[in-house]
Amino acid sequence: MLFSAFSQQTYTKKYQKEAKKTFDEGKYFESSEKCAEAFTKMGAKGSLQHKGDFAYMTAESFRFIENYKESLKWYEKAIELKYYESKPEIYLHKGNMQFMLGDIKMAKKSYTRLKKLLSNTKDPLLNLAENGITSCKKTKEFELDQKRYIIKNESGLNKKEMDMASIVYGTRKNMMYLSSTRKGSTGDATDPISGEKYMDIWVSLLDKKGNWGEPTLLPGDVNTQFSEGMVSFTNNFKTMLFTRCPVVEKQNLGCDIYMATYKSKKWGKSLKLNLKSSDSISVGHPCVLPGGTKTKFELIFASDLPGGFGGKDLWQASFSYNKKKKSWFRDTVFNMGPKINTKGNELFPTLGVDGQLYFSSNGLVGVGGLDIFSIEKVDGKWNGDPVNMGLPLNSNKNDYYLYDVDGVSGYFTSEKGGDPDIYSYKLPPNLFDLRVVVSERGTGKRISDATVKLISVTDGKEIDSRSTTRSGRVRWEKTPKGDRIILGNKEYKVSAFKEEYIDDGKGVTVKTIGLKRSKSFSVELTLLPEKEIKLTEVQYVRNEWTFINDSTCMSLDSINDTYEMLKDFPKVVIKIFSHTDARGSDEKNRTLSENRARKYYTELVNMGIDPRRIVPEGKGETQPRKWMDPETGTEVILNENYINQFKKTDPVKYEHLHQLNRRTTAKVLKKDFNSKTYPPGPSLEENPFYDKYLDY
Repeated sequence: MLFSAFSQQTYTKKYQKEAKKTFDEGKYFESSEKCAEAFTKMGAKGSLQHKGDFAYMTAESFRFIENYKESLKWYEKAIELKYYESKPEIYLHKGNMQFMLGDIKMAKKSYTRLKKLLSNTKDPLLNLAENGITSCKKTKEFELDQKRYIIKNESGLNKKEMDMASIVYGTRKNMMYLSSTRKGSTGDATDPISGEKYMDIWVSLLDKKGNWGEPTLLPGDVNTQFSEGMVSFTNNFKTMLFTRCPVVEKQNLGCDIYMATYKSKKWGKSLKLNLKSSDSISVGHPCVLPGGTKTKFELIFASDLPGGFGGKDLWQASFSYNKKKKSWFRDTVFNMGPKINTKGNELFPTLGVDGQLYFSSNGLVGVGGLDIFSIEKVDGKWNGDPVNMGLPLNSNKNDYYLYDVDGVSGYFTSEKGGDPDIYSYKLPPNLFDLRVVVSERGTGKRISDATVKLISVTDGKEIDSRSTTRSGRVRWEKTPKGDRIILGNKEYKVSAFKEEYIDDGKGVTVKTIGLKRSKSFSVELTLLPEKEIKLTEVQYVRNEWTFINDSTCMSLDSINDTYEMLKDFPKVVIKIFSHTDARGSDEKNRTLSENRARKYYTELVNMGIDPRRIVPEGKGETQPRKWMDPETGTEVILNENYINQFKKTDPVKYEHLHQLNRRTTAKVLKKDFNSKTYPPGPSLEENPFYDKYLDY
């Protein structure tokens, strides 16, 4: 049992024993009154331990029947009696009640108090305390990141009683199965657990106008005097799995999963699945996985089976049918692991149309109470990180059992209005927008006043043309009339142009075809300047044309960048300039730079670039670099006279400035290269410079 601290207590009074017994049997509606009465009767004569026990049991009883205000009041009484010394989780429950009542500031204090109590332990509750604190901190973030879902209370389905866990049934999706405690239920007695009528499974039909009709009791033998609900179906819709929670006097019975078959237009007698080893364990909330047959199926369910992470966990099991014994037997059962399960409760699993798993948890960072989470299936497993579905699907109350109809609409249960009600949700038509950034190839500098065109690939028509801002940006979202520009199920091409720049002739393609969710597209277009192109730095061994390719300078990676640039702009012919510093004779530096340019050219040709697209040229020391001095903010020419002034006063700067002059640059010569029509050039074997070798 969860409440192990009680087992060592001896209660001598009859009313104390009866209150404790009612609580242990899970009859929380009755135990809330009896435990409160026991606490009052003890008065000043009761021991602190006994009074704390009954204050805590009263608080727990009110929590289980979802009377959060009364629950909070009794938790505070138990804390006054220092009950946290034996039950530190009292601060977790108190914080949860405060959170669900909207008092985020006080909830954070309660979670923080629990964290301090457990700071020197490895208690799993510590993680729940930290998640609670994080949830409080992220309240505003959830509000700002509110999703676009349109939700609606299905008032035509809901009554003042509990209505929940709806699932659209049948191949035509024109029937809804739901769980309800409304009048007319099979069991007329009051459920001692909830204080309402026992829950039954009801059915609603969709009329021609698309409205759900008044629910009627499920025909057949599934509903009993106990509670039934949370249904799931095998692929052929002929077999139904559901939860049943029996209540028997003087017994602590958990819920079970049952199976029923549809015959003669009604559901026949049910068969209990063997999933647990003890009657007090609860199993429920079945979710049948696709791919089952008449003799095999798999399901996910919620349970407090031994070996879990705490509270109710999600488990997975497989069953096979034995024809000789005419019975179903469990093959495997395993916990779905810590990615999904926590020390809190994980409940109400369902599957989305794209295979994602939806479930509810109060152990993960959330908006409050039970929140709905989704987790994608990757490589056959749900092993990603659960994603909170956020506002407005979730609230600071309990939200659970999301049923995905078609990927953009469905139903879920929420207590945001008080008692559990069925809500529908719908995602409005997908909204798309496009953000474009235009920058200069090589420097990354943003280009203003570039023309960006948006063209429909489908019909080849130009949709719009805009100029980039000072920050090189363009955005397409709406027309002045408010119409969307980027539409669904379309393909677009985006291209940029500007004088003194060259585009790649291809642009970027953006597709909205098949997208089921809204999306903001971000595209970066690069233009190549016709003036000097800044190439990524390469370095050579001093007085040689051998590349330095180590941790100090990865010259071959830099050459690869130039190779990629030439691939991206296939019509460009460039001239490569190699420069040296001013040390050494003019003739020596001229020859050295020519051989270095030739080496650069050779590397690119060996990588597959047409030699006609590259013209190497050595500039020697004739074109010193322009440089912005970071100390003075002025632009200077790095000639020999300027650099020499630092030879003695700052040798490091002296060497650095010489290195800046040892560079390779490029310039666009042509922008109409065509491999079929362009004149032939020199072969790789022809050496325009190597005949000028000097003996260094």
